[in-house]
Amino acid sequence: MSAEKGHCLAVDIGGSTWSVASGPGPIPLVLSRGVTTDDPEATLADIAAAIPIRSDRRSLGCAFAGAVDGDGRVTGWPNRPAWRGFPLGQRLRSALDVTELHIDDDGFAAARGEAQLGAGRHHDDLLVVTLGTGIGGAVVLDRTVRRPVDTGGRTLGHLRALSSAARCRCGRTGCLQTALATLPAPGSAPLHWPQGRQAFDVLADLAAVLGLRAAVVCGGLMMRRDVRTAVVSWLDARGVECLVPPRPADSSLLGALVREGAR
Repeated sequence: MSAEKGHCLAVDIGGSTWSVASGPGPIPLVLSRGVTTDDPEATLADIAAAIPIRSDRRSLGCAFAGAVDGDGRVTGWPNRPAWRGFPLGQRLRSALDVTELHIDDDGFAAARGEAQLGAGRHHDDLLVVTLGTGIGGAVVLDRTVRRPVDTGGRTLGHLRALSSAARCRCGRTGCLQTALATLPAPGSAPLHWPQGRQAFDVLADLAAVLGLRAAVVCGGLMMRRDVRTAVVSWLDARGVECLVPPRPADSSLLGALVREGAR
């Protein structure tokens, strides 16, 4: 992919933190990071204040951890219910002074970025998993991110395959991302995380069914050495090559810098 095809500015609004980067790729130049709060207006004000120069900016890619409608209004975000109904698209345009805006699910954005420019760029087909405040990602087939028929509860983290009765923030039980609640605090290796192992067994089964031989696993939790070591070994044992980006926390930013369908 040529540099001219990227966005000139990218924002990643996650459940815990936000980041702003300039582009084009393949390595996002991170301008600032901050904490996502339950107040969307305050969070957007912090993001706008973190960007020192606004001249000659026309395009913005935003990776977002919630769901939005065609107008960019937040339709749901279990981790941040106070954001529901917030006109994210409108506020981003005005706060950051852009004319072209693309908002995408952060897991889908990470899949697109890693498949086109990142750790999975040498694979036509792969599984991309994000581990952060939640579990997300997507399947990439023929270098195209495959999207669910219904994004409401149909992302990877909401696959209902765990035996646990723990209730997910989406209101259901058995979602893969409920395994995150049992993740031990950083400590001595090796990591003992039975529900995490079970979740990745399910994801390895998915990869096997679809004929995927490689998986990119990214997200903030992959910055932890014990988590990274365990995940790589689990997938390795199931015959899935595990690829970890050098900056796993910035995969959604990378995807926000890449236009949908660009090569």
